[in-house]
Amino acid sequence: MDLSSKSGRIKSCNHLNVLGLLALCVLPYCEPALVHETEDGAQQQNMATIRQELKDNQQADVIILLDNDNFLAGIAQQQSNLIDNANHESTTTSAFDMARVNDRLNRVLQDIPQESVAEIHRYEQLPMRHVRVSSEQALLAIEKNLSSDVKVYPNSKHRHYLKQSLSLIRQPEVISNSQKGKGTAVAVLDTGLNYKHADFGTCSKPGVAGCKVAEMVEIAKEDNNLDADGHGTNVAAIVLGVAPETKVIGMDVFNGEYSYSSDILSAIDWVLNNRTRYNIVAMNLSLGGDKFTSNCDNSVYASAFRRARNAGVIPVVAAGNEGYKDALSAPACVSSAISVGAVYDADVGGLDYGDCNDKTTRVDQVTCFSNSASFLSILAPGALITAGGFEMAGTSQASPHVAGAVALVRAEFPKETSENCLNRILSSKDLIKDLRNNITKPRLNVALALANTTTPVKDTTPPTGSVIINQKAAYTSTTAVKLTLSAQDSSGVKEMCISTTTKCTQFVPYATSAHLTLTGNDGVNSVYVVFKDTVGNVNATPYQASITLDRVAPTEGQFQLTALNSTQIQAKWSGFADKTSGLDAYVLMYSNKSAPASCTQGVPLYQGTAVSYVHKITRDKKTTHYYLLCAKDKAGLVSKGLVRSIQ
Repeated sequence: MDLSSKSGRIKSCNHLNVLGLLALCVLPYCEPALVHETEDGAQQQNMATIRQELKDNQQADVIILLDNDNFLAGIAQQQSNLIDNANHESTTTSAFDMARVNDRLNRVLQDIPQESVAEIHRYEQLPMRHVRVSSEQALLAIEKNLSSDVKVYPNSKHRHYLKQSLSLIRQPEVISNSQKGKGTAVAVLDTGLNYKHADFGTCSKPGVAGCKVAEMVEIAKEDNNLDADGHGTNVAAIVLGVAPETKVIGMDVFNGEYSYSSDILSAIDWVLNNRTRYNIVAMNLSLGGDKFTSNCDNSVYASAFRRARNAGVIPVVAAGNEGYKDALSAPACVSSAISVGAVYDADVGGLDYGDCNDKTTRVDQVTCFSNSASFLSILAPGALITAGGFEMAGTSQASPHVAGAVALVRAEFPKETSENCLNRILSSKDLIKDLRNNITKPRLNVALALANTTTPVKDTTPPTGSVIINQKAAYTSTTAVKLTLSAQDSSGVKEMCISTTTKCTQFVPYATSAHLTLTGNDGVNSVYVVFKDTVGNVNATPYQASITLDRVAPTEGQFQLTALNSTQIQAKWSGFADKTSGLDAYVLMYSNKSAPASCTQGVPLYQGTAVSYVHKITRDKKTTHYYLLCAKDKAGLVSKGLVRSIQ
């Protein structure tokens, strides 16, 4: 099966190869993790990454983000909205008073000597700044001015991911009904695109009659290529394959094999600025990196994606191609992104990708390279996809199927909100189980998304769920506990608020596990959890779990030994007590050499609830027999113990 003749071009990649014949661009992300469990931890790691870059290169690029929704809402102005949503969406959209945003960001930079900092880019629609620093003094000045609402991120690098799939998602049925995405546009943030290929119509240049490419935008450094490696051409052509009458905007965000955060954010900024002009309804990002086992809303992209969603532009992002069974890559892991995993659209035989292989393939089988997790949004065809003169495989090819579907639905139902559009797409009844992890997710079906001519019923029901502490343990001897969480909702669970009181103080991205420090005294401690779905519904009564905290070991009682005869020694005890969790067992240790060091080292002579024990042993008057008795409570704490001896 010589696929190279079909592709017209082979890209040399480091990871996935089909039978050694075609190098498929399903490359992993390449940057270290920048998002951790806490905001403080994330910022410390980000500063460490930036500081290392400064050390290695004598300069470092920094993205400074103003991340305070209350502040931003307070300085919002009203401007004209792009699309007439017939009152289904607000007819205005908030624009930041960028003068006040920049004033706040300027204060972060105010103590830096001018020769140590250079402003690279000011974003027009995003509350952030891209600067380059060239001294440790500059970094220290930035670090000093960080706060809970001002965060820093390194300018991370990302790689792109790399047959006919339309019948699987039932696209021909909707096209026959003239449902083709007319009047909409999709921005493709990728390697550019070769608009001269026939899949893009008749294009002497973008924007002319007969050309399906509305505009080409060079965001990264000019490389004098329409598309350096064909990846963006393939991705954009897939969008048009699904929605033939939408327009695509080719946005080159790659500098060689990498795309930097600053350029991706510049592209999103451009999309927001030009949303009205082109009626941009979605943006496709077949790129990213790293591994996240829960939503990564500490990411620099979280604010940008929220801004895009609020403006009616849906960010559709490839889930990644590392084959993770419990994680997604970034920025797919951001909760406001629509993350897309890949399935086969046909039986194409066995395929070996190098890092993984599928010995057999079938329709709707999740590919071995596709990342998967409980918080993945949807599946779509991703192998093998022919478009724009290239045949490729990857979640890069799956995500533009969904971006094209957004264009179809938005064109057919222009008076519905973008959230209703998503409900249509994500409510597909074609449910596919990933046999690698038994997670079931919807697979894209555009016919079903367009079949209901009425607006989908808005989700007004809060999530249902549960919380378990330390795997249902009744007692704990430490304040640090682990929570196991579960929640379900028709529109998806987005966030959760965990507290040791009934008052919710801060929502964080939903995850199935979390760590918590109990703040109460010894005795019964309760944990309360509120879940929030994707449309904002929360459960009015928190879900609750309790555990008894006991940090005090049992108190000692009385312990005595009696020689019953030449072969028996009786140990008897009484009076041990534990007022919080109660006694669980007694532990009796023995030695004929010296007093046992503790009741937690060595093998107990006896452990149980009895209050006496007869030790059968050969006695002689030359040997001293040592016994140590301890009490253990139900929280696992053990008393220091009492030592007795007898000959």
